[in-house]
Amino acid sequence: MSKKIVVLTMYGKSNQVHDISVTLFDESSDYRGDQNAISYCQNHNLLKLENDDWMYSKIIEQNKKVRIEIPVSIEFDIIKKFGRDDMEHLCHELGYSDIAVALQDGVINETYVGKILNEPPEARPYRLNSLIEEYEKHTTVSALHIQESREKVVEAIKKLVIAGKIDIDAKTEGEKHGTN
Repeated sequence: MSKKIVVLTMYGKSNQVHDISVTLFDESSDYRGDQNAISYCQNHNLLKLENDDWMYSKIIEQNKKVRIEIPVSIEFDIIKKFGRDDMEHLCHELGYSDIAVALQDGVINETYVGKILNEPPEARPYRLNSLIEEYEKHTTVSALHIQESREKVVEAIKKLVIAGKIDIDAKTEGEKHGTN
């Protein structure tokens, strides 16, 4: 018996959830050809609906409580709240070059990577050490290149959120309650 992947899809208007559906995927099989659960979620989340209607799909853990919330749009600045694990997931997903370029223009100083920038290389996590080396290579890049890289980073973060590898709900909780 193959492992099941559970996808929760919410449908709503403005700031209200109107309907919910649950879809089960076999981890080893595909949905409608070559679409697996992750691409299923990505395709749903890319749809642009009319008026204030929205649809949001997310992979959830089976038999675990799930907080039903209206999806939060992801902005590049969320990277400032990433810790070591989140940055390592992002490096694994996207590679170093685009992240290094996206962190140019002073943003690195406000991130976890900026906090470990002055540590000796042997004390840094391997993936992040490689990211810092890549960052140091890109000292002069155009604003357009930085913006393009930041868009790639945001897309990679969305993919990681859908896959359940990064939890942005916890990172945006303070903003919702005015504690950040």
